[in-house]
Amino acid sequence: MHRSFRSTLTISLLTTLVALSPAGLGLPSHTVAASGDGADEMFFYRDDGLFRYYDINPNGTIGSPILSGDNYTNGWSAITAVDLDGDGQSASPLPPSNGSSSSSIDLYVFAKSGFNSYTKSPSTADQAWMREHYEFMTVWSPYFDSRLSWFPKGIEYSDTMGLKDLDHPEWVLKDGTGDHLYLDFACSGGKCPQYAADVGNQAYRNWFIGELKGLIAKGYAGVYLDDVNMSWRISDGSNEVQPIDPRTGKTMTLEAWREYMADFVEQIRREVDGIIVHNPIWTADTPDFNDPRVARQLAAADW
Repeated sequence: MHRSFRSTLTISLLTTLVALSPAGLGLPSHTVAASGDGADEMFFYRDDGLFRYYDINPNGTIGSPILSGDNYTNGWSAITAVDLDGDGQSASPLPPSNGSSSSSIDLYVFAKSGFNSYTKSPSTADQAWMREHYEFMTVWSPYFDSRLSWFPKGIEYSDTMGLKDLDHPEWVLKDGTGDHLYLDFACSGGKCPQYAADVGNQAYRNWFIGELKGLIAKGYAGVYLDDVNMSWRISDGSNEVQPIDPRTGKTMTLEAWREYMADFVEQIRREVDGIIVHNPIWTADTPDFNDPRVARQLAAADW
């Protein structure tokens, strides 16, 4: 998250939401439940501001909090001390931000296909519950187009550099032998699901921005831009490779790639109305973090 860290807890990278309402779980009224690494765990935040993973008993009831011997332990021990309300303290439970005896936190939900069972045909009451409890949801068009009428805070998912076909081969990066390259994700058997777009290609940029404008025109509150990568995520299907830079004819440098990406997201920021969320990759504890192109990428996003 970028500008709105104080008010919004993003759970999109932590967990996939699987429970719409806590009504049947016996949890406090402001609880949001979600799966951990399987169906045997639940995450929720409580009225007192604590964030925890809990075991789920075989009969479906809430079991004991997971405090040791689990991969989530360190993360949730740390997140209970995050200064979410921006008051300079890092206590747990969270201090109230409005002078009352309780705290509230807005949730940003990454509503993948597993969440469709709750958004497909929700009751009027469930629609209202989601509007009240979810600050925004990352969703997919065209599935969610017809659901914007009851949840207008949808942030549509778009991949900044992933192309699923070769309709425009000139938009796809190539290696030194002229073979098309892939976005380095979920690769198997020498292939990957998406080709790697040349984000320095102005025709590709213009087309992509036109698609985003179309989504905003449909009523989406904003766009979630995946793979705003400031590190190499380009593959030949088996190994990470550096592509040929179509503008120089030479091997593309990481500095050039970052410049192209920073230029691209800045153009998106200028031309696309609505909320812009980035999912970027760079390393904060290395000189990468001090690269001015990384700062430009961050400045081009709301979160």
